Amino acid sequence: NRSSENRDIVVINKVSAKEYGFLFIAIAVITVGAYFLLWALNTNQLIISTISIVTSVGASYLLFRRSPYYAIGYILNDFVLISLWTMSVINYGLGNLPTLVSFCIFLFNDSYGLFRWLKSAKSSSQKTEQIEKNESL
Repeated sequence: NRSSENRDIVVINKVSAKEYGFLFIAIAVITVGAYFLLWALNTNQLIISTISIVTSVGASYLLFRRSPYYAIGYILNDFVLISLWTMSVINYGLGNLPTLVSFCIFLFNDSYGLFRWLKSAKSSSQKTEQIEKNESL
């Protein structure tokens, strides 16, 4: 979104408690479905892989809804994937190290994204309040 000064403005949606409730129920259903699908595929590290899918789905939904908390889901997912790939490096050798390093970089990127999103949102809300104040005069 652009402001009147042709600058980017972060438009944040307030996700309601009802919508968070829906998200919680959807994540519970997705968790069960993902678990059994991964189990049928004989996935190594079944629990960790299931958690990774669930955190990704939750984060993607919050990103779609333009909630700044999407980044928290991706940060959690990064921690899950870092632990998964650390075990892979330990068990199968250094051939998996580049993937582990990639997820460490993703963690940094997602953390920075959360910081910037919240900073931009604060700036945008202050500008919106100022515009509303000026319009009421």
